[in-house]
Amino acid sequence: METQTVHRIFRGGVTSLVLVAFMATISVASLDSQTYIVHMDESKTKTSNPSGANSKEMFEEMLDSISQLSTDSEATPPPRLLYAYDTAIFGFAAKLSPMHLESIRNMEAFIAAIPDRSMRLHTTHTYQFLGLEQGIGLWHASNLESDVIIGVIDTGIWPEHPSFHDYGFGPVPTKWKGACESGTNFSPLNCNRKLIGARYFFKGYEANNGKVNETANFKSPRATNGHGTHCASTAGGNLVHNASFYGLARGVAAGMRYTSRIAVYKVCWEGPLDCSDSDIMAAIDQAIKDGVDVVSISLGSVEGAARYFEDSTAQAAFAGIQRGIFFSLSAGNEGPRTVGNTAPWLMTVAASYTDRSFPTIVKLGNGQIFEGISLYSGKSLKELPIVYGPTAGKKFAQYCAPGTLSPKLVKGKVVVCEQIGGFDTYQQAEYVKLVGGAGTIIFPDKGEILTTYPSMFPAASVGDLAGNAILSYLKSTKSPTASLTFKGTTYGKRAPMMAAFS
Repeated sequence: METQTVHRIFRGGVTSLVLVAFMATISVASLDSQTYIVHMDESKTKTSNPSGANSKEMFEEMLDSISQLSTDSEATPPPRLLYAYDTAIFGFAAKLSPMHLESIRNMEAFIAAIPDRSMRLHTTHTYQFLGLEQGIGLWHASNLESDVIIGVIDTGIWPEHPSFHDYGFGPVPTKWKGACESGTNFSPLNCNRKLIGARYFFKGYEANNGKVNETANFKSPRATNGHGTHCASTAGGNLVHNASFYGLARGVAAGMRYTSRIAVYKVCWEGPLDCSDSDIMAAIDQAIKDGVDVVSISLGSVEGAARYFEDSTAQAAFAGIQRGIFFSLSAGNEGPRTVGNTAPWLMTVAASYTDRSFPTIVKLGNGQIFEGISLYSGKSLKELPIVYGPTAGKKFAQYCAPGTLSPKLVKGKVVVCEQIGGFDTYQQAEYVKLVGGAGTIIFPDKGEILTTYPSMFPAASVGDLAGNAILSYLKSTKSPTASLTFKGTTYGKRAPMMAAFS
């Protein structure tokens, strides 16, 4: 009876895949559904598919049959296919209840099911620091063919950025099979002979987080977060002369292979910021089909490197490597003794400093001097009163969190702020500015990791040792003062050196 039922439901489809699975599902409890990336044996699956349906149709039919045979409660939603993969791997991503998953595990063609993980997002002088010069060495004309296509899997792109102009580029390579997809504030007209492709993937994100917040996102390849635009321009951005940030770091901005074509695959979305493995897998699967030569991914798990059989990105990249595609991935930003994306077939890239810096001199009223960093390009601050903690506001004012500072106490003064997790230096500086402070000195709660953000407000970041010395000075005098001298862009310090956060 059960065999006859299965045959009728599949109508000659992948019958043998679920017969045993159906018998195994009866006693499995129904719990919340979860997204999985499921690997299937291609030969066994297709042997059981005499109808000749494509992979998407075949997996839809399989999930439909599982749903009809399931003893899950009516409250449990049916299995939902998100993606069918047929290039990076053979398999699919779907939202499944434990019972649905157990049914699939018992199929003859089943190989593995990996829970969908969330990934996180892990400049003008770099090429000069590396010794790259136009017409010489690695940048000799013979090494700069313009038919190399870099696929960037990230937060999307801002196509109007000058790094993506196509002046001097010939026709799009004939090997390119990709597309420039339409969406919110984005159309095929946003692509050109430089930016030759743009796609976006959100089904995994929506399955795990609900609908994309279209107030915080463009539901299209267009970026709201600048990370993807930054990564694309770093890898293959065109030459942009006289580039700077309000006068800082002035020079020619150039991607490491500036003559390359770029194709973007948006997989990360805001609110909460998330990049789902299933979307990344779909992007790699599509990039291979589209004809990219290089894939650049600056994403990774906050949990560090996964075991290879649980690492969907590494598995998908392996299929690309077999087709001659080069994969470059970030090592991560979780600090010393941590690394992600470690599969031996990947190029794993850590962050390091160049010989360019943006020093700021903090001079206290007692004559002590400390060097920090700042991306503020305005005038230096003469000697001003400095405040901190109780002298700046209410409880937790030392963290310069919204609502903690008193405008009356900080107006016209330099505010000292401690860094805390989840609240970056840019937010702290902007809040000090909002309540009337004249400037800010920010230091971490431990270590000498200096981070700074572009700002139109006088803000200096110093290390923990300097921060504690400043606090000691504040406690030792009734009228503490400090001046901030912004030195602009300097070159020549010892490098390369690994970034403290890498």
